[in-house]
This record gives sequence, structure tokens and C-alpha cells, in this order.
Amino acid sequence: MRHRGLQVARVVVLAAMLAVGAPAAAQTLFTPPDTVANVGRYSTLEECIAATDRVRAREETRARTHGWNDTLPWNPKEANETLPAPLVATARACSAHLQAASVPVSDFSLIFPLFLVANRDADAHTVLARRLAAAAARGAGKTTAAVDARAEKDRVAVLDSAFDMYTHAKPARIETADSLARAFDKTVVRPFRASPSAILMKMYIALAGKAGEIEDTTTMERLAARTISILDSLSPAEAQEVRETEIGDSYNLFSYSAHAARAGFGVLLDSLRRGTAAYVALQQSLWTESTGQRGDASGFPIGKTAPRLTMADAAGTAGAPTSRPVPGKVNLVVFLHASCTDVLPRPMRLHALSDCAPEAASLRRIAARFPAVEITIVERTRGYFMYLPPPSPEEETSLIGKTLEAHHMPGTPVVGATQFFRLAPPDHRRMERKELPNFTQYTFGKSWPTEEGAVFLIDPDGVIVWPSSVLERSSEKLLGELIEVLLARQSAQATLPH
Repeated sequence: MRHRGLQVARVVVLAAMLAVGAPAAAQTLFTPPDTVANVGRYSTLEECIAATDRVRAREETRARTHGWNDTLPWNPKEANETLPAPLVATARACSAHLQAASVPVSDFSLIFPLFLVANRDADAHTVLARRLAAAAARGAGKTTAAVDARAEKDRVAVLDSAFDMYTHAKPARIETADSLARAFDKTVVRPFRASPSAILMKMYIALAGKAGEIEDTTTMERLAARTISILDSLSPAEAQEVRETEIGDSYNLFSYSAHAARAGFGVLLDSLRRGTAAYVALQQSLWTESTGQRGDASGFPIGKTAPRLTMADAAGTAGAPTSRPVPGKVNLVVFLHASCTDVLPRPMRLHALSDCAPEAASLRRIAARFPAVEITIVERTRGYFMYLPPPSPEEETSLIGKTLEAHHMPGTPVVGATQFFRLAPPDHRRMERKELPNFTQYTFGKSWPTEEGAVFLIDPDGVIVWPSSVLERSSEKLLGELIEVLLARQSAQATLPH
């Protein structure tokens, strides 16, 4: 009887469990909430900008995951490529409620680029027109020169910002930026006011550079010629005023760049094919024409003999000159960004390395394409390396070399010794001398200071052929063409009977 009672109890318990587990006829099942963000419901500008930034970052990460372009040469159509469809769709959806005719013009710097991402170009133009009208209204009805000057400064700043955003948008609005520059040109008061004329020339030369990137050399030469016509129209006093604006010490380099762009890349390459002497003579004539200085007497680096680089010795002092640049070879001397060698002790190190990636990729492409070119990577000691205890100069040099190797950086590293002194105790801070090894001897006058990122192309005779402040994909094409000419000349000379 007891056994039978246990069986009955088990049946009752099982039935109860099934009853609990089975839903009642009137019960409503739990439905997970919809977690997909509806950006069309965002009511503030800040939410919309944050959403587009998130999608932009996601699309950039996806592009790096699914394909990496560090082995590909510069694509001249890249500037005119469209943004990823999800990014454009997000910007359009969350900005749909923002009406160009009524949005606060005080938010111009935020709304204008958002409309460009959303491909709402007509609305961006409307906001720009309203913002310029607001700038003009600041001086309306006022008679003081100070108010007029503030209103004009505000107008010029808005035009400069809009031009910059048009130029760097994706796709680039080059024609729109050009029309904006031409409209601005008509409003610049003659005789020139220093700040507006400086900004106008920067607009034209920036457009010329962008045209060169997309290989529209005809437009590049036309815009460079327009820049030169403005420069030539300046009186000595007006030119001095422009020198005192944001162009500053770069005035000579700015003017030279315009003259070189007007001459065209083809002319420069043809002169180099005839020989380095012909190329240097052409470049020095461009420098003289653009600055009034003698090319052989100024700091103009093209045509100068490339100095020997020095290496730090074990004691941390400047050692004997190295054999680099290598005599008899085509050389590329690169003053690499510090972020490429992991020496920056900061939490944003990984971000810094991502900034270095394009520069490293350019070097890898050049090395793969031109194995005969001797690449030298120039660095210097800093007394620290990441979060390690302060290393000796010898240890720091070794760490830099290992990091470059880990990043598959082609070339031979040359690490110079930075001289320093320490403040008296208890401070004891390390204070570096102004004379930086290798950087100082590769600085040529005020117009050509050598900083991190600078690049020098040197012919087999040790003559500097091409200096640049940065190595980037958009300049690789010209650099590659110059290298091709030098290597072809060297090959032709090697085949001549002795």
C-alpha cells in the first residue's frame, strides 16, 4: 500500500509541474523590446551628430576589417567617392526635421557639415546664405569702423570655413568651393586687405592642390596662375601685411608652390630626365621668380647636398656620421612621426598608431615598387619609451628598431642622440637642447624647417631632388614618377661603355 501511495504522489507532483509549465489560455507571452534605434525620432541636433559619428566609426571599422588598402596605390578618384550608404541614410533620417530656412544660424558649424553628409547640398547653401546675412547684419546701421571690421572678419571666417568643408567633404564639392572662392574674390576690397587676400590665395592654392590630387592638371595650373596674379598685384607694403597673417613664415613656400603648380608636373619631370642640373636650375628659377631670393643663396633645399646622418653612440652622444644617405644610390630619407615608433607615453597610443598607418603603408608600397631605393628612417632619442623605466640611449635605439621591425617598416633606422641637461634637484627634469640631431642639419632656412614627417628624395650624387613636409598617398604619384626618372637615368648610365 505504501508503494502504491508513492506512485500516486509522483503522478500528482508531475501533473502539478506540467500545469505550472503550461501557459494559461489568457496569458500574454513576454515580447522583447525593439532595440533598433530609430534615428528619425531624434529631436536634437546633438543626437543626430552623435548618431552619424557612431555610424561613421562603424563603417570605418568595417572597411578596415573587410579590406585594407595599404597595398594599393593612390586612387585619384578617391576624393570624389561617395560616403557609405548607411552613413548618408542615418544623416538624412535624423536631420529630416531640421529645416534649412529656420534652423538657428548660430549652429552653422554643426548643421552645415551634417547637411553635406546627408547630401542636402541645397539646404547647406541656404544655411550658408543665412549665416552670411547674419554676419552682414552685425554691421548694418552702424557707423563705427570697429563694428564694420568685426562684421567683415565674421563674414570672411564663415566663407573660409564653408570653403574648407566643401573641399574636404566626401565627395569633394570642388566646383562649389571654386564658385565660392570666385564669389569671395569679387568682394575683396582693393587695395588688398591682408587677412581677406591671404585667405583668398589659400583658397586658390588649396583648390589647385586638390585638382592635382585628382590629376586634373589643367585646373591645377589655372588656379595656381590665379594665385600668382594676386601675389603679383600686391605692393611691397601689402605683401608685408600678408606675411604677417596666418601665411607668416610660409609665404615663400606658399608662393613657390603656386609657381611650381603653374609650371606643371610634366615640365618638372622633363627637366629631371635631362639631368639633375637642369632640374635644379628650373627649380631655382621658380624659387627666385616666386620669392625674389637667389635659389643657391637661400634656404631652398632642392640642389643642396644631403648631409650625412649621425647615430647615437652608447654614451648617448652624437657618434660618427653614418654612411646614409648611401652614395651612388637613389635615397629616400624619412623623418618618421614619433607615433610610428611607439615612443608616445599616452593612453591614446593606439589612436596615434592608427594615425601613423598611412605613412607606414606609403613606405611599404614604395619599398615594394622600388627595391633599389635606399630608405632611411630618421628618429632621435627622447629619454623614455612607452611605460618602461628610462632606457639608456643604446637600449632606446634598440627598442625603436624592434618596433619598426614589428610594424614591417621598410628601411634602415638611424637614431640620433638628443642632447639634454637636467634641472637642479629636487626638480631634476630632463630639458632637451634646441639643436636636435639630424633634424637641425636637414633644416634649410625659415621656409624649410624639418619636423616629424618630412621626406627628402636624394639622387645618386647626393643632391636633394624633392623635399616634402609629409609622406601621404596623394603625393605618392609624383614621388613615384621622380623615382622612376632617377632609376631610369641610373640604369642608362650603367649600360654606357666605360
